[in-house]
Amino acid sequence: MNLMQPFVSEKLTLKNKLVYPPVRIKRAADGYANYFHLAHYMSFAVGQVGLIIMEECAVTADGRLGSGALGLYEGGHVTMLAQIVAMLQNEGSKVAIQLNHAGSKSRLESGNIIQDINALTAEDITALFDCYTHAAARADKAGFDAVEIMASHEFLISQFIDRRTNQRSDKYADPVIFLTELLTAVRKSWPEDKAVILRIGTRYCEEDSISFTQKILRNINPLIDIVHISNGGSQMHGTNKGVAYQLEDTKGVKKGCEKPVIVVGGIRDHQLADEILEHQYADLIAVGRGLLRNPNWYLEYLLKYDRKLIPRPYIRAFR
Repeated sequence: MNLMQPFVSEKLTLKNKLVYPPVRIKRAADGYANYFHLAHYMSFAVGQVGLIIMEECAVTADGRLGSGALGLYEGGHVTMLAQIVAMLQNEGSKVAIQLNHAGSKSRLESGNIIQDINALTAEDITALFDCYTHAAARADKAGFDAVEIMASHEFLISQFIDRRTNQRSDKYADPVIFLTELLTAVRKSWPEDKAVILRIGTRYCEEDSISFTQKILRNINPLIDIVHISNGGSQMHGTNKGVAYQLEDTKGVKKGCEKPVIVVGGIRDHQLADEILEHQYADLIAVGRGLLRNPNWYLEYLLKYDRKLIPRPYIRAFR
């Protein structure tokens, strides 16, 4: 088993097992994508990446991480995103968009920022779910092949999962109930035949954090199609350095997970990527910084294994 092999699941088929993860680039204006985004993401499609997950995209204007964040809270946001998606798909890549609400991590200078999830009323939460429903509908209109729900990195959803930040006394004290209702809201407007990816971490509690995440995933299993393991809650582990620094947690979660799993974090070596797949520690390999440095990272891999798959306009560079 290696990177070149197609990935086939019920709702998503990819030409290979390489994923470009949602790396933040902060180049939007009022949530709108532009030609920088087109050139940026197009480089990975030309580099033959199987699945390109575009950076976090806010479901509300106040839910942006900062003023440069993408948005899907207005109908006008769809136009440029649709153009980008079509061009990436034309090169054979599948494209996903990550939906997010930054919550108290928003770096906007003004706005109705959600500072404390425990202060939200049930009506506030229902309104938030509606924003996810509308954003998912716009993502479908833009032609995305999948949506990824951001539930890690200390953002709003992560704060509902994390026992150290969720001090609620109502039903939303249970992260399973919160995630079930949120994902159900997304499913209202997202086609049943398109994949929903959940980006979730571990380390949401002081006890056995792996089994905690596994339990959540078992309970929401019918509502998701792929799991993307990343940093977790309010005390994120590690320093985002080192080789495959999230592999051990990913291996632990995958043992009890019924869905395909994406591993990310410090995977820069072609051989390591293949070894992870060969041992079935994960089903898909996400390479962020490696592809940022070299969008043709995968073409260099093909040079070693099957140069016939290198696109014709680039073959002379890999002789």
